Amino acid sequence: MTALLSIRDLRVAYRRDGVEVAALKGVSLDVLAGERLAIIGESGSGKSTLALAVAGLLPQSAVIGGTIGWPIPKSQTSHSFAPPSRPRDAIPLLGRDIGFVFQDPSSSLDPVMPVGKQIAEVVRTHLKLSWRDSYTKAKTLLQRVRLPDPDSALHTYPHQLSGGQKQRVAIAAAIAAAPKILIADEATSALDTIVQAEIVALIRRLVAEDGMTLIFISHDIALAASLADRIAVLRHGELIELGETHQIIEAPRHTYTRALLEAHLGLDAKPLLGRQGASA
Repeated sequence: MTALLSIRDLRVAYRRDGVEVAALKGVSLDVLAGERLAIIGESGSGKSTLALAVAGLLPQSAVIGGTIGWPIPKSQTSHSFAPPSRPRDAIPLLGRDIGFVFQDPSSSLDPVMPVGKQIAEVVRTHLKLSWRDSYTKAKTLLQRVRLPDPDSALHTYPHQLSGGQKQRVAIAAAIAAAPKILIADEATSALDTIVQAEIVALIRRLVAEDGMTLIFISHDIALAASLADRIAVLRHGELIELGETHQIIEAPRHTYTRALLEAHLGLDAKPLLGRQGASA
């Protein structure tokens, strides 16, 4: 497969009380077009920082080095949603080229705007459709994420929905403009186990239907193994292991990866590999 983006020697630090605290320490990897890549690690490993760097969402105070290259043409290379100092060969458009699903949909959705309008705004902004057609598209997207009664849901406010339903709306907004890459940053960690499985199955189905590349960020190697083609393991800002899912699960090379497996999957993780075909 062709590399959709190439990350080389990516270093990110945050300034705290005048001191730079390293979050990423020279991470290099390629993300392949059409693949499902999981990036896992404990809290503080740098996985969310990596996701934000790819999306151009790091704060202005971040100190950044290295490069993120995009060999495949972007929709609007002239548009920049990150400061010019960002280490990027060319910057894709967030929302159009990259869809981003955050951990907490309550913070990513506008609490005073109906969810239909929020999705329609994404459609209208990036696909340049009329408001009428944008709302029609929004309804279709709510149907695709299997939100009950999409006609009524268009006029529903986020606080009227459950956590799982809000995350489905957030996913609908993220894929509204048919992005090349979908980044899900701990998108299931705030949900209960049953809803987590439903959201993972939903993401799997949508990625397959649209041919998107998926970057799935999680601390849970069990969820990663059920979804991803490849797994990258981060620890203290360093990439310590990268490989095909079956290799990481069945024959991990690093002691930290083995510890994650034992913590989340128990001693026998192989049965998990058979669950990758579930759908929602």
